[in-house]
This record gives sequence, structure tokens and C-alpha cells, in this order.
Amino acid sequence: MKQFYFAIAILLVVLSCTGKQRKLTTQNEGKDTTYLLIENQSVDSLVNDSDSTEHLVKFSSKYWFWDFETKEYVGKLANPDFTGNPYVTDKEYVELINEGCKENGINFGGHYTIIEKRCGCMCEHIFIVDRKSGKIFPRITLNKDDDGDGKYGYRYWTNSKLLIANSTLLQAGDGAGKYCYTTAWGVEPELYVWTGDNFRQLKDWRVDDSYRRPSAPKKRLSFKNVAEILADDSYSTWTEVKDSTASLALRFDYDGAVLAAYSSECYLTFPCKLEENKIVVYWDVDIDTKYDFDMVKAMNRIDKKYIGKPFMVLELANDTTFKATYPLPELIQKVNSSSTEKPQRTFFPNKYVIIQQGYLY
Repeated sequence: MKQFYFAIAILLVVLSCTGKQRKLTTQNEGKDTTYLLIENQSVDSLVNDSDSTEHLVKFSSKYWFWDFETKEYVGKLANPDFTGNPYVTDKEYVELINEGCKENGINFGGHYTIIEKRCGCMCEHIFIVDRKSGKIFPRITLNKDDDGDGKYGYRYWTNSKLLIANSTLLQAGDGAGKYCYTTAWGVEPELYVWTGDNFRQLKDWRVDDSYRRPSAPKKRLSFKNVAEILADDSYSTWTEVKDSTASLALRFDYDGAVLAAYSSECYLTFPCKLEENKIVVYWDVDIDTKYDFDMVKAMNRIDKKYIGKPFMVLELANDTTFKATYPLPELIQKVNSSSTEKPQRTFFPNKYVIIQQGYLY
């Protein structure tokens, strides 16, 4: 019954925002997760509207996936071991676990497979298998006060022990812990850390923070160091234009993330952080797109083992140019080779130059 009321509340939010939404499909919060993204310009009028049952609340977390990073197992994967499992006679359960391990491989905590199963409207349960030993964890408890209810989507990384439950609530985000989320009937995102046999909830994740909103540039854009770029409010855009084509356009509108624009109808969000005057960018498949472009198809086909791994490093070659290096060249080759445009477009080039007029897309 609680799930039914929650579904109705979410529907009311969606209907109240007609005309200010884009459809967003993402592959890193479970399978086939599709939800509506509320545009940034609509957030201010909705955030913390405590007079309504359902409203947007700012979500800014002290923790993100790299805070609980763990080494990824590279040995032979163990098949699920049903010895002593109380559900071994349940054919549907056994098939779910076996097929889930085949389809997903390691996708959580360094050496675990998370398997998701729908349990109704806006409800999913998870099952976990240790791919070193084959051990199955048949009774996963997140919040003991939930009476066994499932959650509204999950977000997790292959090389991190952090799990975000109810993650499909997150909207208008930057990919690195700063979002808004739709709250209704007391449901909100929940953060958990895997302890080796169950999850421990992180109840102190909130920080008092807000979005940095861009303002129009008033002078020629140039930067002395990378830290200035990440702290700047001029929404600088970086790209390479060559042979009448352009690479992805990079922007740093929010702390801890780089926004890469394919076009005005397709945006990618990658977590990033500053390391020794370099911007290290981490792979993710967080895509906001209107159309299923060839590049989008290529990204969705890339093995999920790359999620959470550094794939691009940006450093200043001069005050208006980034030099780009790619620690995972095989990944970049798959994305770049997906271009069917003539002349062929290089999405991830070796350099990015600042655009003095603001947004390219």
C-alpha cells in the first residue's frame, strides 16, 4: 500500500512539471531505468516546497563512491553456490541468481554481483553473490524499519562498497553527489556501505550545500591552473573543432563532475576530481539524451567493469588549452570509432580549447 501511495505522489510531481522535463535513460542504476529529469531552471521554484506532500529537496552528500573504493578482483569468477541456501528448491530463485551472475559479472564492491528483481511499482529487491567464493547472501537487510519493502532503484560501482538506494529519485544532478530528489510520503535516497555480510546505513550523509549557477562571461576566458577552472562560475566550454566537426564539448558547471555535450539533445555526465593540478575523470554511463545516437549505443555496449575507473586526465597545456590523455585507450577507441558522420567525428581528442562565447551546444 505504501508503494501505491508513493507512486501516486511521484505521478503528481511529474504532471505538475509538464513542459519542463526531458526523458533520461541511464544504465548505472539497474536495468532499464527510465525517469523524468526536471530541468535546472525549474528547480528553484520546487525545492523545499514544504506545503505540498511531494516536492524537491536538495541532495548533497558527504560521501561518494570513491570514498569507499576497493580493489577489483581479476581472478576466475566462481559460480553461485546454493549449498545450505533456504531457497534452493525455488526454481525461479535459482534461475534468477544463475542468469544474473552470467549477465552482470562483477558489478559491485570489487568482487560481488548485485542482481536486481522488481517487486512491484517503483520497487526492486537486490541479491548479492560473492564471485570469489560463490557465496550467496539470501537475506539482504537495508533498513530494518522497511518491513521487507524493496527500494526505488539502486546506484553502485564495480570498485566501490557504497550503495545508494532509492536512487531513481535523484534528479537534476552533477554525477558526483549533488542532486535534487523528489520526496513523497517520507521516501528519500539512502546511503549504505557493504560490511562483508550485510549493509550498514550512513545516516549522516547530508551537507548544507547548493548548486553553483553559471553567470555570463564578462572577459576573455583564460586560466592559470586547473583549480581555477573548477572554481570558476563562467561556465567555460572546452572542445576541439577540426575539419568542420567538433569533439564533445566539456563543461564544469558543478563541483565534482564534467558535463560532456554531444549536441543540444545529448549530454553525458562523468564524475571528476582534482589531483596534482590535473582533472581526473571517471567513467560512467550517465546519459541524458533525446535520441539513441550511435555514440550512445556504443557507450551502452561497453563493459560495466569500466564504471568508476579513471579514463581521461586533463591538464593545461597553456591558459586556454587542455591536453588530454586516456588511461583506457581501448575504451576511447570504441567510443570514437562509433562516429558515422562524414568527416568522422573524434569525440575524445588529444586536446580541448576553450570557447570564448560560452556554451557550444
